[in-house]
Amino acid sequence: STPDSYGWWRLDLGSAPSSSPASPPGTGECDFSSEGPLWFCDAAPAHRSAGSRAVGSLFLEWRANQEAALGVTLCANDNQKTCGAEGSIRHWGYAGALPLTRNGEVAGPSGGFGWHVRLNKGAPRRLVLRRVQQFRSSTLLLSIAYPVGVGLSVVARAAPWCQVSSGTSCSHAFTRVDSVDAVRASLGNKFHVDASGILYIRVVQPPKGRTGNPEWQLLEEPNIPLKRDGISIPTLSWHDYLEITSDCTASGSDTDFCAGAVSSTTPEPCANPGWTLVAYDRCCWDSDPDVCVGPGETLPSVSISSSPPPRPPPPTPP
Repeated sequence: STPDSYGWWRLDLGSAPSSSPASPPGTGECDFSSEGPLWFCDAAPAHRSAGSRAVGSLFLEWRANQEAALGVTLCANDNQKTCGAEGSIRHWGYAGALPLTRNGEVAGPSGGFGWHVRLNKGAPRRLVLRRVQQFRSSTLLLSIAYPVGVGLSVVARAAPWCQVSSGTSCSHAFTRVDSVDAVRASLGNKFHVDASGILYIRVVQPPKGRTGNPEWQLLEEPNIPLKRDGISIPTLSWHDYLEITSDCTASGSDTDFCAGAVSSTTPEPCANPGWTLVAYDRCCWDSDPDVCVGPGETLPSVSISSSPPPRPPPPTPP
């Protein structure tokens, strides 16, 4: 690994993982401590609502019996049971990526533009998200590429003992929408697939033992969280999960994956000319760093010049 975990925990791209600090963007939002050395950045910067910056966690499962093998044949405290990377996950727009192993537990900053998953062997035919810990106030989008044109199904499923009744639903099929913004603004039961085959979902924590009453629900605290001294940690639901399946043809070399190539691009939150990603949740205008937008916000109307204005001619000599 690297001193800053490949940039995974760096909220502001100017922050320093070493002893020689750089000035992060957003004056007044970060303080440097030489004891770490670390930058401490506000959980709720001036441009974001309270609670928007938080930490989310989930378990990604892309192979059959993946979790059952942990500690037995893979990822154990034994040199003979290795835990090599099979993919990566990164913040949208970031160059660095955190390695993904069969121990698919991932925790990281939520409330940014999104996390992008890439598996070395391509698109998984079945991807399951388990043990989600995620506050409603801190939106988390997840993206992953599939072969263009394949069919996708996204279904939330409750624990096996859930029983359907007039007041309880045990599964919920997500509906497809036309944009990433619509996914971000949803209650977590929508998905989008763009022209390059990238799937986008909003990761939310399900209520315990059901998917709704019977309608879909997105609760701020699905389970009673652990709270102490102003810190709150969501309590996960062990047996509820989200299942993403594809009707793709299985790869001849590994049937857990789809045949066919997938896009190698990562969603770029600051793709408009003249805008730069300065934090995992902020794009700023190059000509005026105080003009910034966050996830789901519309770029303001600004005039972008391709070159600086010409200098005035020198004075005429006497």
